[in-house]
Amino acid sequence: SYYGDATRHDLLHTAGIEQASLFVVAIDESELAIELVNHVSHTYPHIKILARAYDRRDGYALRQAGAHHVVFESFYSALELGGQAMQEIGFHPFHVEQLKQNYIDTEQKHDSSLYDMWQKAQGDSTMMQHYRLLFIKLEELLKESMKSGREDKHDSSHQSWAPPPKNYLKELRED
Repeated sequence: SYYGDATRHDLLHTAGIEQASLFVVAIDESELAIELVNHVSHTYPHIKILARAYDRRDGYALRQAGAHHVVFESFYSALELGGQAMQEIGFHPFHVEQLKQNYIDTEQKHDSSLYDMWQKAQGDSTMMQHYRLLFIKLEELLKESMKSGREDKHDSSHQSWAPPPKNYLKELRED
């Protein structure tokens, strides 16, 4: 790990970017982050790039610039804050995690089509309208996902968030 201005090409070279297999971009200034991802993806195509974006717009721009995986800062902080709020008003922590996972799964299932439409919409007002309609559809799907999660607390698709069975530690020790 090196500290310094990663947008300086000489620093990247000094840090040994030619031998790197992974590059993480977590710069607050979105324009600089996009320029850096663009530079690294074109100059060092063998490197996998992970990037942090503030929101969906910045994330799409980072993907377009060459990032392989983008994490939306506002997405996960909103999920965590919402989950904590739900626990504060009495929701069981396992149920909260199940709802958060429902939300993530629904979002991820539609991420590619939303991104593809966003790319097509650049500078095209008709396509931008299609993007907005697709985004509204995603919002409706997310609401339905959350609603079904509230009605069915035992959704079998997310068993990893179910509490462990009674005496599971005893059974583990016996094996």
